[in-house]
Order: sequence, then structure tokens, then C-alpha cells
Amino acid sequence: MIYQKQFSDVRPQLLVHQQPWFAAGLNIRSRSTQYCGFQAEDELSATELVIGKGGEVEIRFEREVERLTLEFYVACEAGSPGMEVLLEIERPDPDWPLRGCRHFHWLVLAGDDLKHHLPGRLASQLVQQALPGRIQRLYITTSTAGQMHLCGLQWEPVRRN
Repeated sequence: MIYQKQFSDVRPQLLVHQQPWFAAGLNIRSRSTQYCGFQAEDELSATELVIGKGGEVEIRFEREVERLTLEFYVACEAGSPGMEVLLEIERPDPDWPLRGCRHFHWLVLAGDDLKHHLPGRLASQLVQQALPGRIQRLYITTSTAGQMHLCGLQWEPVRRN
């Protein structure tokens, strides 16, 4: 069975440091004192889980996960050097080496026998990123260059025979 959580139906709210927010099959909590919470840009926009600059969120799954897909985009303040880097990395000039490339967020996949660190995919527009499975927790940490807007999750628990 595949589970899906879109945050569009969540009431905008701040994630208080270390206080879990629960949904069917998962719980989410802020692990930092930086801004993390559910917010909508305006009353016509869908709610997203926003992990502010320098923030960290932990997502725990009720059951071990075989496959996980994140639906997200990264935002930077207009005119910030972070936005220029983000756009260059998404559409790099083949002659331009990615020297000094920095990541806007990191992912840590954790399970019983696993702790895997990955740089987050860069995206100024909504994308999906599939992650390797056999995890129980996902940690998302953002840099001070941008914030991550997580619109939804899709996961498939490990099947036990």
C-alpha cells in the first residue's frame, strides 16, 4: 500500500521546537529553533511545510519505509546571491565548473542499520525526488542560503511476509 500526505489540508501553524505534529503514519517535529512550520503564501495557496533558513525537521514514519518521494522546491530571497547560485546550478553552462557550489539543504536517511547523508536536490520549481528506502526517519536540514518548501510526501512501507 502506498501512503501519501499533501500538506494542502493542514491549518497554517508554527512547528514548536521538539513538539511533534501527527498525521496518519508519520509524525513531524522541528529540531531547531529556526522557523519551521506549515504556511500558505496567501489564502488561495496550498499549505506547505516550510523549513526556514538554518532549520531542521525530523519526519518519523510509523513503519519502516521501502520507497519515499518528496515533492518540494527551494526558495531564496529575491536578489540574494543564493538565488543566482540556485539558478546557475539548475541550468549550468557546460564550460563553467561548479566550483564553490553549495547545497541549500541536506537529507539524512536513518533506519536500524543505515544512516545515509545526501545533498538535497536543487529546484526553484516544484519537483519530486525519490529516495532510497529501508528508513524509519528522514532529517531535512537547510542552509542559511535558502528555505525548503515541502508540499507532499509519498511512501511505501516495507512489506512483511
